[in-house]
Amino acid sequence: MLMILTTVVFLLCAIAFFYYIFSFWCLWRFFSRPPEDKEVKQPDSQPEPVSILKPVQKLSAIQLENIASFCVQDYPEYEIVIGTSVSEKEEFQALYSNLLECPLEVTYTAQNPGPNYKIGNLMTAASNARHKLLVLSDVDIWAAPDYLTDVVSCFGKKEAYVVTSLYRIVNITGMCAAFQALGVHGDFIPNVLVAEKIGRLNFAFGSGIAIHRNTLEAIGGLKSLLPYLADDYQIGYKAATLGYRVVIAPKLVNHTVNISSWKELWRQQLRWSVTYRVCRPVGYFFSFLTHGVSLASFNVLCSGFSLNSLVVWCLMVGVRYGTFFAANRLWLKNKELTRYIWFAPLKDLFSTVIWAASFLTKKVFWAGRHFRVNRDGTFTEIK
Repeated sequence: MLMILTTVVFLLCAIAFFYYIFSFWCLWRFFSRPPEDKEVKQPDSQPEPVSILKPVQKLSAIQLENIASFCVQDYPEYEIVIGTSVSEKEEFQALYSNLLECPLEVTYTAQNPGPNYKIGNLMTAASNARHKLLVLSDVDIWAAPDYLTDVVSCFGKKEAYVVTSLYRIVNITGMCAAFQALGVHGDFIPNVLVAEKIGRLNFAFGSGIAIHRNTLEAIGGLKSLLPYLADDYQIGYKAATLGYRVVIAPKLVNHTVNISSWKELWRQQLRWSVTYRVCRPVGYFFSFLTHGVSLASFNVLCSGFSLNSLVVWCLMVGVRYGTFFAANRLWLKNKELTRYIWFAPLKDLFSTVIWAASFLTKKVFWAGRHFRVNRDGTFTEIK
């Protein structure tokens, strides 16, 4: 039995090893397109005006800086509409108006229906937005001045109905934040680009979702997303189900991380994992095949620290380090993360623990509230 187990684990290690190489190729394919595909040009005709919708629960200096980045877009006509459930609407409006120079409005809902309070805030913002083309973006996202031009160009150039954006982690102030960044750069981005390569994209990300009102209404509108935990995923999924094309914008946005404790990191990672598990159960179960360092470490234990197993472990860590470092240096270009890359194998072991733990619970913690996640992706608040 031990021989069989050792053989099976070795084969799993081989799959993970080649997955690392394949995912690196997918990154190269995405970021190394011909110059004419990467270059963002202003269209000859006047581009469609845009309403940027931002859900805000509480304000911090970093969030204000993020919103400010959307106020300096190199785009002819757009507005920013903030949706909030915080009663200090006037204070919010005064603060934004005094510090930011752009068309910006704060909208307030006294009765956020939940359980997805973020969507409740977005519904209020959308009802006050003037334009038909909407961009939904979380408040912890910073965008470059050509963000809107980059995204809107995809509707004509790539015949998209939904345009979403990958993101890099910035504001890495400690090991907890570094673990999140290592997961996004080393797992999330490669996994997304692998999924895009082997099949049609059918999900989106809260970092940025551009969608026309008629498309949003066709999938049920924002109200239909209130029961779901992964609202961003559902927008892409519902759109793809109706045959609408979902594409990834060519350039990344920045996500400012704000995690300072291991407890907070655990809760966040567990929430993401439980969400992934209920949304894509088969794919999530087999995602352990991408945990190469954990599989190689298990192989060492099963083989009694044999020479062959140690060689496999060194090769696995080598390809993990090599592809990770090369991707960051060539394309992701996150200097903050460079000094933490050496902790990638340890982060991989942590991710495997999270993966296993996600099968043992249906409860998650989000924005100060506890929720129970159902098998269909909906969730209910635990009072």
